[in-house]
Amino acid sequence: NGVRRSHKHLTPIGPGTEFMPETPDATMPAYLTDVQKEMLISNGTYREDGTVNMETAKRLGWDKVWEKSKNVAPRKEVFPELKRK
Repeated sequence: NGVRRSHKHLTPIGPGTEFMPETPDATMPAYLTDVQKEMLISNGTYREDGTVNMETAKRLGWDKVWEKSKNVAPRKEVFPELKRK
């Protein structure tokens, strides 16, 4: 996980955390396409039931990122009036 099979020789410009679950109890985003969901299951990010694959999370250090983020104040909502009720 973390390496694209067709781009093994490339070095990433950024950390590439777009598909990293935000928390250990996150579920796979419903807005993803079926193909994207299949890729995230096949690469070990999520399990077939949509829960986070904790083995992958530990291997990639996401558990440490989540632990650190517990100590950070939550972000303020920019447009709270747009929040769905």
